[in-house]
Amino acid sequence: NPETPTNQNPSTSSSDFPSQSSTLTVPTLTPVANTPADNYLVEVSTSSVNSISYINHLNVLVIFYGNQFNSIVQTIKRHDLKIRSLFEKEEQLMMAINLAQKNLTSMKNIRAEKFNSEITNLKNTLSKQREEHEQLQLYIRSYGENLSKELLDISKVKAQIIEANFNEVCKKIRESDPDPSISNTTERFKIPLQQFKGNLIVHTEPLETIPAFFQNEMLQIVDTINVYTKKALALISRDSVYKRQLDPLTEKLADYLSKSKDYQKLNKLDIDALKKQCASLTKERRNLAKEMERQSETLCDNLDSLKEIVIAASTERFLDAIENIKYSYQDKF
Repeated sequence: NPETPTNQNPSTSSSDFPSQSSTLTVPTLTPVANTPADNYLVEVSTSSVNSISYINHLNVLVIFYGNQFNSIVQTIKRHDLKIRSLFEKEEQLMMAINLAQKNLTSMKNIRAEKFNSEITNLKNTLSKQREEHEQLQLYIRSYGENLSKELLDISKVKAQIIEANFNEVCKKIRESDPDPSISNTTERFKIPLQQFKGNLIVHTEPLETIPAFFQNEMLQIVDTINVYTKKALALISRDSVYKRQLDPLTEKLADYLSKSKDYQKLNKLDIDALKKQCASLTKERRNLAKEMERQSETLCDNLDSLKEIVIAASTERFLDAIENIKYSYQDKF
């Protein structure tokens, strides 16, 4: 099953992130208050495409790209919520620090004597808050580094499963029989039209291009289905014409040949003419079958080329997102 590798996507628990550094204190976070549901809105509509014969196997790639779209959207949502929580925590700490500093300044300004216990206690509280804030900043930086590593791992897995799915589709196409005389029933497949309209923070916004990439790649497969279905239907239509011409001739020839030898001798010219017509039409149908087989091979060759292009483009999208995410964290601190 070409979908099996999709389960290998690296997944990092929000409570474990980042787990590599034993010197960092993992902050206690609360869910971000009042996060609008449409922060992670996916607009979904459906279309459809007609397909036939060996081209039906391309629907595997349509489903695959739809699954990849949904998978990366969930990854984006998971990290966006976590990072929002981190920065909300950081904002709360800064507000507490600023308030403590303001109160300390006021308390110091109204006394000339040595700091009393109230000031000392507030100084200790401020020191702990500053330390917690420093640890949180280190944790946020580390989270950004780990997010980049996770995305790089996901990128590598995506490349593997793109290759696996394309290879599986080509294998099924080559194993199919693209004879127009037996492949004359169209199938209709649903096409999910999805658009991610996330209201993301700057640190996850670069990931927004990846769902769009998978959706656009799916639409390219739909275009391929349309092109090759049109070619196949043209051959199937011509084969049907030849079949309608051949069937009565074959039936008439069979009738002649069922008669006695003397009868066949008397009608030899007619029988020879029928045999010639049947042979000619049969040859035309075989040529159509060979042409349809050539088209299926051309499709596989095109898919092999497209596979490399898609892998490179997918990797490029992830690396671009990683670069921009790293920059967003450097810009923050």
